[in-house]
Amino acid sequence: MRESTLHLRDAWTAARRLSCSRCRSLLVGSIVFILRQFGILPSAFLIDYGMQIGSALEVILLSLALVQRIRMLKDENVRIQKEATTHVSMRCWRRNGNPRATGAG
Repeated sequence: MRESTLHLRDAWTAARRLSCSRCRSLLVGSIVFILRQFGILPSAFLIDYGMQIGSALEVILLSLALVQRIRMLKDENVRIQKEATTHVSMRCWRRNGNPRATGAG
């Protein structure tokens, strides 16, 4: 039960990082672009290329969220495979009996 709770928390963390990165970069880039177009902000490198810089940051943040999601899925896959292997080996052991106890090995 504890593992599933931790897994759900990790999934929410990745989803939160994904949505926050998109919203923040879009909002900041749009506001700066609008203020520049109305002449409120002066012309500067960061202001003129703010949308491109924001898009690049968004790609980086989305990539980090994707890496976290892939890692989480890989860890879950390893855990499920270990559980399946343990389950199958226990069934075989119960079906065949303990070879040491029967004197076969």
